[in-house]
Amino acid sequence: MSHIKNSVSRLIRKYKTRCPHELADYLGIEVFEYAFKKIRGLIFYLNGRKIIGVKANLPEPEKRAIIAHEIGHKELHPANVGYFFIKENTYFVPGRYEREADLFAAMLLMDKPPEYGETVENYAARSRVPAKLVKVYWGE
Repeated sequence: MSHIKNSVSRLIRKYKTRCPHELADYLGIEVFEYAFKKIRGLIFYLNGRKIIGVKANLPEPEKRAIIAHEIGHKELHPANVGYFFIKENTYFVPGRYEREADLFAAMLLMDKPPEYGETVENYAARSRVPAKLVKVYWGE
């Protein structure tokens, strides 16, 4: 877990932002919205370009979380060894990489601690992140 925290801290220090849209720009990643049916987002490489695709009809907090999650994959995991590669070409379960990318997104997007007695849902709304990320961060 410390390698994830170090990766997030390094990006924040270097680019002085936690905004996933700004970080994508700094990292040379193009972000596009697509009419995906089942998936919510992915990162892929095409002719030397890094591209994040985000499901178009999601609320903005969820899009931010997905972009942060995909940046987490780029920062933490080998290029071209994503969910689909692991699923189709190995016997590994891709869950570990997904949990790490979720934790990366949570650490990136949640910069203020919860207030005393604050619920997961209230904290998520105040932090503009999906409740799922709060639960990942708090270990629920």
